[in-house]
Amino acid sequence: MKNIAILLICMLSISLYGQSEIEYTNNGNAKAASANYKEAIEDYTKAIELNPKYFKAYNNRGTCRGTLQDYKGAIADYTKVIELSPKDPKAYYNRGYAKFEIQEMQGACIDWLMANELGKKEAADLLTKYCKQ
Repeated sequence: MKNIAILLICMLSISLYGQSEIEYTNNGNAKAASANYKEAIEDYTKAIELNPKYFKAYNNRGTCRGTLQDYKGAIADYTKVIELSPKDPKAYYNRGYAKFEIQEMQGACIDWLMANELGKKEAADLLTKYCKQ
């Protein structure tokens, strides 16, 4: 009987605790895959509120913001990813693309150069096409 009571208390605690940052991010991913970008952004924001160092939520929110043409918001999110995970080539690549969209060419080229140096080979094509070497 005592074990059942403990089990019930544990289960109640878990259900009251709510979702984790990973669950919110997974929910956001599902919404983004269905092109529900605004709802996905809400889930990523909740994940970030739970864990401000969870860079995957910033990255995914930045992607949704970019898709919605909120390039400044995307740049802010990718900048946070770079702050938290400075060796992430995808964050530099994506931030460079967002900068490109707002005609910030020098910043885009610097980011693409860093992405290329960190192993994101697709950045080399953009450097060749848009940046003076």
